[in-house]
Amino acid sequence: MLCYLNNRGLDVLAIVVSARRAEQDKIATLGHGADDYMSKPFSPMELMARILTVLRRRHPKSSHPSLVLTMVECELMQLLMQHPDQVITKLGIY
Repeated sequence: MLCYLNNRGLDVLAIVVSARRAEQDKIATLGHGADDYMSKPFSPMELMARILTVLRRRHPKSSHPSLVLTMVECELMQLLMQHPDQVITKLGIY
């Protein structure tokens, strides 16, 4: 898995959620700019904790970072939480 982030000078926060569990996949993804990596299946509460941690690291002066998601991000989060033990791809849910 290759994950190219921040290649256009954008400040992008990225937590990769993947079915891949191999150490080399995690290392490569983090090396390409991801802020965190979680393997499926995952706990929605752990994902939320990791999101807040990444936000705290990026904005250390704010003691309670706000989490504002776009509609697409919100729908994606809902889809992931509704199918915690399944692989989700562009082609469908397995």
